Amino acid sequence: DSQLLEPAAAEEETQPEAAVRRGFVLYRLGANQEALTLLDAATPSDDVVDYWRSLIQGRVLLALGRQADAVSAYERASMLAPDAQTPAVALMTIFLKSGDHEQAFGWAEPARTTTENRGDSWPLYWSGYSRFLLPWLAELREFQQ
Repeated sequence: DSQLLEPAAAEEETQPEAAVRRGFVLYRLGANQEALTLLDAATPSDDVVDYWRSLIQGRVLLALGRQADAVSAYERASMLAPDAQTPAVALMTIFLKSGDHEQAFGWAEPARTTTENRGDSWPLYWSGYSRFLLPWLAELREFQQ
């Protein structure tokens, strides 16, 4: 339930990520217009959360039948994470389904040739704070020296 994220949404530091995660929960519950309103109002605090927001907006917009806007959201995600496979696969799929094989082939190339998960923080979405692990370790190592 998206209400479980309300405590995080009440804190200034975690509000942007909580809004994006709540938007995804609303999407999964089929409350797409509510999800879109929340995602549009979210002001991500870092590039990773902004990337997640763009990916989720793409899904929500597709569910609302707004394909052109979904393409724009996925293209934005691709600009935020140029080495990521997730937006390239989404765009390839959209264009393939719409019969635009040239565009689909264009997006298939980066999806096919990118090393798995290189530059793609979408898999980290499911791991909570694990995205901070490497910077925290680097900071700790600097402190110990």
